[in-house]
Amino acid sequence: MASSEGGAHHPHPVDLVGARTEEDMEPPPSEFMDDAAAAQAKRKFSVNPLKLYREVKSRRGAELWEKLKKASKTGFAMGEFQFGKMRGGAGSFGSAALILANLKRRERLGIVDEETKDEDDPIEQSIARRLRQRLTWSETQRSANEPAEGGGATSSGASSGARSPGQVALRVEETELTSDHMRLLYLIHCYTGVEGQEDAWIRRLPLLVLVYEGIVDGVFSYDYAPAREVVDGSGTFVNISQEGKDQLDDLRDAGYISGLKLSSKKYTSTISLRISMRGKRKLEKCMTSEDREAVESFIYAPKSMRTPEDKLTVRFEQDDDEGYFVLFSESGYERDSSITEIESVSYVSSPFLPESLRNWGRNCSSNSMFVHELKGAASTVKDDLDENITLDNVRMLLGEFIPMGSNQLVSLNEKVGSSERVQGGFFTNEMDHAPDRITYRGVADGLSEVEVLDYDEATYINIEAEVHFEESAGVVQRESFGIHANYEGFCIYACRVDGVMHAVTEQVSLDNLSRVLVDISGDSSNIVDNLVSSHQRSLLDLVYLGDAQNREKYALLMASNVNDAGDDPRRQKKAEFYLDKGQNENEIKQVLGDTYAAHDVDGETVLIIGRNGTLISGPYLDRFEATLLGFLKLMSMNMFMRSLFQRIGVLTDGLRQIREMIDVYEEHPESIGIIRNMLSDCSADIILLNEIQSYMAEALEYFDVPDPPADPTARKLANMVNLGNSALRLQQRVNDMKKNIDGASGEVNALRDMADNVSKNRIYSVYDSVKTNTKSLEDVFRANERQSASLEIMQVVLAGSLAFEIFDRAHCLYLGVAAEVDWANDNLAAMYKTPMVLFIINMGMWGVVGGFVKWLLAYYGDIASGVLSVRYKLNVKVNRRNLLYFLADKEVPMEDISGDKGTMLKKHAWSESDNIRWCGEPPKIEVLVDHRFNFLLEAYIVISTKKSKVREKDILDIFFGELREYGVITKDAKIKGIEYFPEQEEEERLAAEEAALEAAKSVNLQQLLDAEFSGPSADDMARSLEQMKRDANMSMTVDRALWLGAEEEEEEQ
Repeated sequence: MASSEGGAHHPHPVDLVGARTEEDMEPPPSEFMDDAAAAQAKRKFSVNPLKLYREVKSRRGAELWEKLKKASKTGFAMGEFQFGKMRGGAGSFGSAALILANLKRRERLGIVDEETKDEDDPIEQSIARRLRQRLTWSETQRSANEPAEGGGATSSGASSGARSPGQVALRVEETELTSDHMRLLYLIHCYTGVEGQEDAWIRRLPLLVLVYEGIVDGVFSYDYAPAREVVDGSGTFVNISQEGKDQLDDLRDAGYISGLKLSSKKYTSTISLRISMRGKRKLEKCMTSEDREAVESFIYAPKSMRTPEDKLTVRFEQDDDEGYFVLFSESGYERDSSITEIESVSYVSSPFLPESLRNWGRNCSSNSMFVHELKGAASTVKDDLDENITLDNVRMLLGEFIPMGSNQLVSLNEKVGSSERVQGGFFTNEMDHAPDRITYRGVADGLSEVEVLDYDEATYINIEAEVHFEESAGVVQRESFGIHANYEGFCIYACRVDGVMHAVTEQVSLDNLSRVLVDISGDSSNIVDNLVSSHQRSLLDLVYLGDAQNREKYALLMASNVNDAGDDPRRQKKAEFYLDKGQNENEIKQVLGDTYAAHDVDGETVLIIGRNGTLISGPYLDRFEATLLGFLKLMSMNMFMRSLFQRIGVLTDGLRQIREMIDVYEEHPESIGIIRNMLSDCSADIILLNEIQSYMAEALEYFDVPDPPADPTARKLANMVNLGNSALRLQQRVNDMKKNIDGASGEVNALRDMADNVSKNRIYSVYDSVKTNTKSLEDVFRANERQSASLEIMQVVLAGSLAFEIFDRAHCLYLGVAAEVDWANDNLAAMYKTPMVLFIINMGMWGVVGGFVKWLLAYYGDIASGVLSVRYKLNVKVNRRNLLYFLADKEVPMEDISGDKGTMLKKHAWSESDNIRWCGEPPKIEVLVDHRFNFLLEAYIVISTKKSKVREKDILDIFFGELREYGVITKDAKIKGIEYFPEQEEEERLAAEEAALEAAKSVNLQQLLDAEFSGPSADDMARSLEQMKRDANMSMTVDRALWLGAEEEEEEQ
């Protein structure tokens, strides 16, 4: 190591084996001070090369290695100091790092080989193979992964958050597991590594719920902040620890746990974790009883024996559109987790809108005069926050895409009264359920005050909103923000943060700012949802699966300076300082989500880009306004497109489910109805998705990339974000989405044809069954006819037998003592002795008795045929309590109940007992009632017209009159189509108007005649006019009488 690869020879090589002390060492040579590796280390990581040189010379290899490990925490130092462009001389910092890194790498490789040499599990083999690849990362791979222009480390000092595999491996190689690491590893072991659970995986979100509970109980020393997580397909804000997530990544990178990627039925990706054998060996070697006891203290039910049945598990429940997590055990313990309870902080914000969005009107108002209210203000934060990063002069912009066109924007302007004398007003998300009433009762809390700043009716609108919500005791929130919406669907909610808790304007904590972001995100959704049309709300509900209230918004934070907790906190550091894979980056993730890039725009401006937001810090940020607004618009559309693509995936999955149901439709009796309903829903979704796609295509068509700015720094920022390429990629995705929607539409048509075929098959089956049944019924009917004829013959024969018996009983000669019956023998002897007389008498008796029987049967048949059956289809709302009283008084003997998923139908049948009310024999009544929705559906009344004088008109009066007496139906309203006919009333009204008009004309004519004539001729004319009036009045009466007569005639028939 006497010379560097560049050929330079140092006169004083480093003696790594010497025994000199720090005091007797000569100063390092100038070549060492100018070494590229040392200079890079000093510039990037504030490393003092002189001190490191002395440490190396004094054989402090271990201490030097600790310094290198701290530098490697960024993920850059080890890979850059070993090979690559920064090769120093023999005595350079880079040479020392090379020697130590090689030694450590060989040591780690030996450990990995020893641990996995007898391992048969493919997952464990994969973990070991990955570790070997990372530890033996070659120079060729490093050279290929060196950052290029526009990303990563550049010659201008820009740095990217993306790490290459070798950098991650070297960081992982030297990761020191803290007590929190070990406790987190043991927590995963308790759910996936114990006996009987070797194949179990714990999902990341329930694990984070347990981590939160550990933070609350003081087991973990993490912070937490609200973040949006997708739970059961909907977005929910939960308190997530970014440090906990970071340490989970540490454990995965080190091979102590393994991850399993899964896709849910709603096309959201999830990850499940499990401890590896390497992790188990680490626990056996390093786990302390104190850490073990701390973890077990909160994962088991309180005051339990800590058996497997006492271990807490997590489930998610939904109640009144609000979701929450429940911790429960098999032993019966259960409690709600507070992870979904978002804490509130006191803050003051003023509305703000970028100048490029304004055209005219007054400036935004300011709430800075209310900052004094923050003195002594409280918060509901339970955790002790570690404020490593703070911001100065924060301006916060939230962007989102809402499907909107010029017509919707005109409607929005009309709704807020942009063109009215008094614009804006108070708005609420409450629904007015009785708009026809004279008064509306509502509370003042929750109202939003909106005031218009400037607008163009069909192009844009700028308003400022102030939100009034009741807060917890001691919490002060002056929440105001500006709103910009244009016809392209781009919406911005922007505010200037005047103060948060103890920080006024400057040194605003990111922990507190994350809670302000969640608050403004939710309140802005409430305001805009009340301003946009119901159709737009339905589009948002479609895209966000019914959870539009918690939809994502992209955040753009603009600050004048980023402060840290270092030696020089007010000096803004380079971009790479904030992506340190440690506390700084974890705090930034609280507001930006997962970070993936950081750039030094110039010496004073830093740009950090995350998944859910972007932070830019520096002076004179207004010069970047056009570029930042374009970037915010594209990122908002990108976020909306993620949710839209997920929704198309859900639609595709629904179509696949329909196809499966069609294939096995015989297994479910209601499959056809379910399939048709699902196809109708999918068709409606496709129509709306096509509309949304067209809105997005138009928005990208209207998008104009800002002209290159004259300022070099602004031009550099424009090159970094590259709006043109981003818009082109979005356009490609929108076009691709059109193909997916068209494919789904074609699938719906195909499935509809399949469903029609299934319906036809069922109809054919029913037709065959009906045909068979009809043939059977026809045979039965003919058999009944034959039996009826035979029965009539038998009735006549039986009548003859009865007649013969009657005649025999009359003369008593059939008795065994007939010879002793003297009166019969004396009086009837002539009849017996005369031929054919007895036969004729018997035949006569047969004829009389048979005729009487026939007449009697016909009489009772006639009485039975005199029946009036009336069936009404009512579908009228009833008072359920009064209906039950009514039925209780009737003593209903028979009830028939039928129900399904949507209704609960009951059929009540009884016989009336009031002969006076019904003018004879009372009828039998049967009603069909929907007891779930309180509707009287049908009424069936059967009355004997031979035994009662009641007719159809009387049935209406009696039956419905009794229902009104009990209050079952409304007393005033008549039932349309049964008690009255709108067409008839309209004809009567027109006839009455015509008669009144004729009468008025007649009166005017009478006045003229009286003025023109006098004497008898005038009286005659008056009598003629009076006759005309009577004729006009009679016309309506005649029509009414004719209608009633026709109705009575029809009843008689």
